[in-house]
Amino acid sequence: MSENTAEANPLSTPSLAMIFLMTALIVIAVTILLQAGWVQWRFSSVEIDDKPANDPRSQREAYLEAKALKLVSSVADVRDINVMVQITGQLDSSSTESSEIKTVLILVNETKRSGTLAQAITAIVSTGLAMDASRGDSLALQFHEFSHIAARKENVLGLSLIQRTYLGLIVLFIGVCGFAWASFRYKNQLLKVEHARNAYQDQLQRFKLIASDEPARVASVMSDWLNGVKDR
Repeated sequence: MSENTAEANPLSTPSLAMIFLMTALIVIAVTILLQAGWVQWRFSSVEIDDKPANDPRSQREAYLEAKALKLVSSVADVRDINVMVQITGQLDSSSTESSEIKTVLILVNETKRSGTLAQAITAIVSTGLAMDASRGDSLALQFHEFSHIAARKENVLGLSLIQRTYLGLIVLFIGVCGFAWASFRYKNQLLKVEHARNAYQDQLQRFKLIASDEPARVASVMSDWLNGVKDR
């Protein structure tokens, strides 16, 4: 496409295509940042809830959960183990460990049950937490597949949350800069086209003024020009 054709039809110029491309990059960047922000907001409340409470019962339960995980670490990967401990009964300054009634639930991140692993975990935790069935203590172990919060936050195209945030910011920067440059170039092209149109209108207006003031002269010039064209 020639320069004159591009100026006559500015909508077909490469600058306009660049504007569309940069707009698409900006939309992609905003989508990435919104997704990362949504994930952070979604799991922030869960992470806050995971913080230990200040009351003695919750502190005791958190201690027993950590102790159970440490015990299980000798036979299994603790990343695949979830432990929940609930203590019932009145707790006060005179309470002792033997008066506690513990309810322990252990989740193993496996779909297929392993009898050997189940027996090992049950024996280790029961002994380590001094559980007594006659007192009312109970332990339940289930094999159920689950995902960690950290894994759910990171497993998006193999990129972590912070990596996706950086990627979104980089793409947004490129998109904004490219959009500004393409818009500036496109505006200059429109100004050139408008300037060419104004120059043509100005020349046409001058010709009309000359034709109205000196019609004979214009007719003579046009006649000579037409005769010259015919002679060629």
